[in-house]
Order: sequence, then C-alpha cells, then structure tokens
Amino acid sequence: LGKGTADSIIKKQLKEVKGVLNVTGWKAKRSEDQVYLVTYTYDYGDGQESGYYYEVNLMADLIRDVKDDLGLLDKYGMLIQLDTKDIRNATWGMSKSEVMNSEEQISTSGLGRMFSELYEEEDNVIKYHGGTFYAKGYDNVDIEYYFLNSDKLYGAKLLINPKCTSFADYTSDHFGDITFILNKQYGKGVQSFTGEDLDIYNSFWETDETTINHHMETMVPTSDSKWKHTYKEHYIVYSSKEYKDQFEKEQNIRQSEASKDVPKQDEGAVTYETASSAQEDLDSLSIKPQEAEVNQITPDIVLQKLGQPDSIEKLSTTERWYYGKSYVEFDNGVLFRCYELHGKDDMKMKLDIK
Repeated sequence: LGKGTADSIIKKQLKEVKGVLNVTGWKAKRSEDQVYLVTYTYDYGDGQESGYYYEVNLMADLIRDVKDDLGLLDKYGMLIQLDTKDIRNATWGMSKSEVMNSEEQISTSGLGRMFSELYEEEDNVIKYHGGTFYAKGYDNVDIEYYFLNSDKLYGAKLLINPKCTSFADYTSDHFGDITFILNKQYGKGVQSFTGEDLDIYNSFWETDETTINHHMETMVPTSDSKWKHTYKEHYIVYSSKEYKDQFEKEQNIRQSEASKDVPKQDEGAVTYETASSAQEDLDSLSIKPQEAEVNQITPDIVLQKLGQPDSIEKLSTTERWYYGKSYVEFDNGVLFRCYELHGKDDMKMKLDIK
C-alpha cells in the first residue's frame, strides 16, 4: 500500500481538522485469498465512522480506492442508501415540523455524511442544501419537500449537482451511478432513453407507498464543442401513492381559481400557470413506468458486437467486462453502463448507445 506515504498524506490532512477527532488508525481484513480491505478510520466524536478505504490485491500487486468504485462499495457493504424511509429520513403524511426534525437526525455512517441546511421555506414547500450522498463526487445535492394544504408531506425532489456548470462533461455514467444505487435499494427499475438534440434518461421504481422517477437530461454537443455532453438537469422525484388523489384535487382547485383572474386570450395562448414549479415536478409522474420503452442489451448482444472481453469482474448481482481500460457493466443480466475514456465512443457506437 505504500503505507508510509499514505499514512503521511492522511495525517497531514487530519492536522487541519478542528475540534474532536478520534483516530482508530489502520486495519486490514481479508476478504478473499490474497485480497484485503485496508482501512484508516476516525470519527469526529459522534461515533460516525469516516476514513480511507482500499482494496489491496497482493497477487495482482493492485490497490484500488473503494470510495471511487460503486462495485467495490457494494462488495464491501458500504453502499449508502439514499433513503431509510419513504424519502430520506421522512415518511409520507409528516408535517413540516416533523420533516425538519427528520433532517436534523440525518447522519450516514461509513463513507460520508449528508448535512442539511434549510435555505428556503414557502407555504407548501421547504428546501434544503444537502451534501454528498455517496463518495464519488456528487457533493451538490439539494432536497425539496412538498406539502398538501393540510400540512402533510406528499412528495419530494432530490436535485443532483444543481450548481453544476453548463460546460460540465456530463454523460450517461452519472445516470448509471445513481441508478445503480437505486436498483440496490428498490430492485431493478424500468428504464427508458430518448435522444437526438437532447438525451433524456428515465428510470422508474414503485413500492407499496411510493413512485420514484430518476431523470436526467444532457444536451448533445455541437460539432464545434469540445465537450461530450453538457449538463441540463438531473434529479429524483418521489411521490406518495396515498396522497396522489388529494394532490390532484388541490391542483384542480388552484387551476380553477387562477383561470378566473386571467382575461380571455387568443386560442392557443398560455392563460395562466397551472401550478408552481414544485407541483409540476410531482405532476410529471403521470408517466407510468410500464409505458416507458425499455431498450435492454444483454451479454449475448455485447459479445456479438464487441467480442470477448479482456477480463471479467463479477460481484453479487453485477458483472463488469473490460475491453482495455474501457468496460461495460451488467446488472442482473442487463447492460446499464458503458464506460470509455474521454473522447472515445467506439463501444457505444457499436452497441448503438447514444
């Protein structure tokens, strides 16, 4: 591991920490023959472990950072769930004060924390700045909670990288990362993709209480653009099944009241806003998961189009096929990610993935 070098770097960083710091230090645990999980951990006096995590393969003379690999996070049981209840730490029907209390209690152990800062409160909406919900750089996360007039939580929207610049190299890998986490929590989702000038990705899940829509849009680059894709929006919308009818009833009342105050206009003109942007987000879930077109690529198709991989890495439900430094990844026998080095789209073109 080059422990001396790693140790000095870690301690240099920890010297900058203010306040309580309890250091556990280095530990190693064998996961399989000649393969170890090596950790350097500490906490800030709250009992919530943080630290550095590496997989060390002695036979292959290979060290990998667990934090940067979703497959390894899953392998070692460190994949952080986005939600512990219906949405985050809250349940449908909670009041504003109860949701605020649930945010104060949020603390994820292991590889990160999600701290929240209330930054906006309206009649039926509260908004928080979040943080990173897993350790691969998604550190601009906001959460919006939506309430009925009766002060009951009926929906929420998790905005991923909302402050990302319009020039970010934002690709389908970002969507695949979050979908991977959601699949682990809710089972295999229904996916759809449409693309031309705008690439639109959607995944849907349903539980007994909740519908979940993971959505991302990226602008396809022009011929003179140096970027592969430019970010437009990326979010997860959660909606309560129990309060769906009540939300639609309130929405119809708002629309009716708004239309009374607007003078008649030419046919085809927009006469009023049907709902706030927050309400429109929740209403967008009228698209049912079973209506989404699913383009499933199986390992057999990949073999036909790409040939035999150089190597294969198998985890619990996922399988990664390497072609040089690029790879394709399957979850339960269906392709959900195709990673290539920046500037290369050879495999995606062969697989007809835009």
